[in-house]
Amino acid sequence: MSDPADEGFEFLVEEVFPVAGRGVVAAGRVVRGAVRSGEQLDVWQGDGLVVRSTASVEFINRRGADPSRVALLFRDAPAELLRAGQVVRRADSPG
Repeated sequence: MSDPADEGFEFLVEEVFPVAGRGVVAAGRVVRGAVRSGEQLDVWQGDGLVVRSTASVEFINRRGADPSRVALLFRDAPAELLRAGQVVRRADSPG
């Protein structure tokens, strides 16, 4: 059985919202792989790199919530650069 971290991490951004005093949250779905809080993540729009930032990972704790749905908190990424439809990958993930 392979380690999910070996697959490369890919996350589809579905919603973006600022959290006062904390940063910007990107909520969405894990398409493949795994990520840990504190890892460098790249945000992509098409073939272009939008921003590289360190993120915290938070699970969405609603009853019956899909376990692939998580929130990534970016403390140092400008809110205006993050949008629904972007793809997030760990900086060392294969594309």
